[in-house]
Amino acid sequence: MSAACTPGPADTAPARPWPGAAQRLRARAAAGLRGRVIGLALRLVIGLAASSAALAAPAPPDNTVYGNVGTTLYTITPSTGAAVSVGTFAFGTNGFGRDPITGRVYYAEAALPGRVAYWDPTTATNTILPTSLGFVTNRMGFRADGQMFSMNPSTNNIYVIDRNTGNPTIVATVNGPSLNGGGDMAFAPNGDLYIVTASTIYRVLANPILVPPSGAVPALGTT
Repeated sequence: MSAACTPGPADTAPARPWPGAAQRLRARAAAGLRGRVIGLALRLVIGLAASSAALAAPAPPDNTVYGNVGTTLYTITPSTGAAVSVGTFAFGTNGFGRDPITGRVYYAEAALPGRVAYWDPTTATNTILPTSLGFVTNRMGFRADGQMFSMNPSTNNIYVIDRNTGNPTIVATVNGPSLNGGGDMAFAPNGDLYIVTASTIYRVLANPILVPPSGAVPALGTT
């Protein structure tokens, strides 16, 4: 007994032709192009991420040490003491300080009326500010936030100095030791003020040398 076989759907579907050489080449080319585009996009993303990270990285601290003899400014290598002339001040000075924000070197005139100027390391030029201190000082220094201070050694008065005008505003008086004569002043990272006179170093605690006082000028002790 024989049975008739009825063809199913798979048997009746037209045969799919095997892709020819040209079709295979086009498919490979398309796949390769997609791969190159994806690779380029990944490299672009990685490059942008690296550039953003580089831009976000903080600049290394500038620990340049300066010194002067008369109107000549030097950079000094701490490990060797070697000095290299880098600029010339507009007038002689016994007191100067470096602005930690701009890198400018501010200095006060070593004679009355006590003009204030700054030397710009990017241009090696001097700018004299419009207002004078009205006293001669050998002490100038910057706090970490960029605030400039000076001191009248004959009165022990401490002043905030406007970096744009040179205008002095008294903020405190150091009570106790006589600070007349040679010396300098500098601020610690926490805001404490150190004053040098002759062979003695004094420390003035950070408060209240924060802002110009609204009332009586505070008298500060030293340690």
